[in-house]
Amino acid sequence: MEEENHNKTYLKISVTGGAGSGKSSVCARFKELGAWVISADELARKVVRPGSSGFKKIVEHFGKAVLQSDGTLNRRKMREIMLSDETARKDLERLIHPEILGRMNVEIRKAVKAAHRLIIVEVPLLFELNMAGEFDHVVMISADSDIKVERLVNRDRVSYTDARALVTVQIPDKLKEKQSDYIIRNNKSLKELITAVDDLYCRLAAKLSKTA
Repeated sequence: MEEENHNKTYLKISVTGGAGSGKSSVCARFKELGAWVISADELARKVVRPGSSGFKKIVEHFGKAVLQSDGTLNRRKMREIMLSDETARKDLERLIHPEILGRMNVEIRKAVKAAHRLIIVEVPLLFELNMAGEFDHVVMISADSDIKVERLVNRDRVSYTDARALVTVQIPDKLKEKQSDYIIRNNKSLKELITAVDDLYCRLAAKLSKTA
């Protein structure tokens, strides 16, 4: 995390957490409250659109077997490859993460230039990419493994086996929590999650009011 800078007129906050933790719900609530939200997942989807440089790199490396009949990326096939082959997973990360990070930094600069004061950046692999130090504060969204698996099965229509593998392959929540400034535990209802986000928003807004 960055050191406090009392001359800054904005806060750059990272929201992170494992698959199925509820990051997107947290960011959606921050957006409703008035924060400027940047999603790494949305940027990733743009990076692998047909015709993009990221898309071309993936096809060149993995072959046309990872494409659907309409020429778009077969996400299910890519997920299977990532979960069954660690080398392939690292290759994919090497191919697309630089492009995602490049786009993310562009969006952050745009937000700062537009004078947005609370900039929320959703970065699922924040700690895996050693990016925590690039933000003023880190918000960790955690949830029990079984709950995350259940959410992935219901949301993404994946098998329990794949969902469990996806949760297991990531850094454990407890290790991430130790490196985070704020922790929101999302094991209960959406209403309780929203209450927790609202409380954190007020705390962050109070920090900003001191620099106004």
